[in-house]
Amino acid sequence: MATARFTKTHSSRSIHSVSDFDNPQIRGDADRLLRLNLNPYQLKLNHNLLNSLTGKFHQWLGRQQQSIAMQLSAVPKKAQQKWLGERFGGNRRKPERQAARYLTDFINRETGKLLTQLVEQKNENRLFRKSLSSARTELERREIILGYAQTLGASEQQLADDRRAFERWFDEEAVTDRYAKISGEIELELSFAFERLGVLVDHVVKMSMYDAAQPGEERPALLQRVSGLWKRLNIQARILPALELECDPRLH
Repeated sequence: MATARFTKTHSSRSIHSVSDFDNPQIRGDADRLLRLNLNPYQLKLNHNLLNSLTGKFHQWLGRQQQSIAMQLSAVPKKAQQKWLGERFGGNRRKPERQAARYLTDFINRETGKLLTQLVEQKNENRLFRKSLSSARTELERREIILGYAQTLGASEQQLADDRRAFERWFDEEAVTDRYAKISGEIELELSFAFERLGVLVDHVVKMSMYDAAQPGEERPALLQRVSGLWKRLNIQARILPALELECDPRLH
């Protein structure tokens, strides 16, 4: 749930004044948390993966911002203050904690998307190999290979080039190499996202433990927050399917 920033006299102000999805401090904290526990060598090694994940996260924040704006626009102006108070008024998270929540939610969703993409790639490859083994003529075999090339993302121009290249170099091995490259890139992104998710969940739990140690906090409240986090993320729903896949050992 987003933290709201609004005043009693400006309930119909721009969405930028009522949502923290575009809060520069939260974005900065999230970017820092995304690099948590990475040494200089790891930062350099994972530079492209970090930039990609950061960019996707900022886009996700933007979509959340737009969603809130659309919901708010459907509320009568006289009722907007009440609507905002009911949804955001009780949230008092500090920017770093809100950033950790947003980033954890986003990466958890991202791992789900990547896992789905990887499963689809592997299923399509199995179907391709099965279809190819059943081909009776060279023409049928070529059409199956071209069809798979299109499934892997080849454009019309690339398909035309591939068709002409059959007599020189294009064959089953060429599309298999394309599949290996695509699935390998997804596996790398997924492995990195899982690693970052683990670091973030550990960080959130430690923050909860710190909060619970403060005066006025009770241990049951800590256990409830940690339990709530685990249930909300449902991480096991991501991990178990990944363990069943034949893929990069880093996912296991």
